[in-house]
Amino acid sequence: MEKVQPEVQPVVAAAAAPPDTEAWGGGRMVEFFAQSCPHCQHLEPVWKDASSKWLADHQEANNVKWEQKECYGGDWGEGKDHDECMKEGIHSFPTIRFYSKSGNKFANFTEERSPERLLGFAASHSAAPERVAPLEETRGVAAASAPMAAVPPAGVKVVEYVAKSCPHCQHMEPVWKQLQSKKDVLWEQKECFAEGWAPGKDLE
Repeated sequence: MEKVQPEVQPVVAAAAAPPDTEAWGGGRMVEFFAQSCPHCQHLEPVWKDASSKWLADHQEANNVKWEQKECYGGDWGEGKDHDECMKEGIHSFPTIRFYSKSGNKFANFTEERSPERLLGFAASHSAAPERVAPLEETRGVAAASAPMAAVPPAGVKVVEYVAKSCPHCQHMEPVWKQLQSKKDVLWEQKECFAEGWAPGKDLE
């Protein structure tokens, strides 16, 4: 009786996942601000100077757009762009970001707030379309929060610098009071700004 050999199917290699090659190119420079924030007020003329210089020097169609998003209005009421700010996870002001064309990637500006540095930051992300957006700067990935039990070891002092009119500082207050119950750590608050953004007792 003739022995029948089983048919062997060729092995097909799975296609490799395409690399993350989203280029910055073009894109947007965005300032998220609050009307009552003194740092945002100080940045206003700097931002206008930088954006006007950029637009004067870059007339091409595929250009970087400079935008301002109002997260909070006067007296820290919700601004016209509040929902967008919350979606982007904006919690400090001003926050400056460069977004890729698709908006899926961003880079945070952390340098000195001067026209020259802002222009250099925009140029470094828009001048090389082949530059790959870093994976760690993917929009929507929030930083992990440390559990309440993860407090510093004994002998360590933790300092919170606050502004009385800052809504984020106000939201932090009950959390801070809860942490102060842990007696093995020295917890200290410094008042940078008092009510109405007047200079606080610890501003110096």
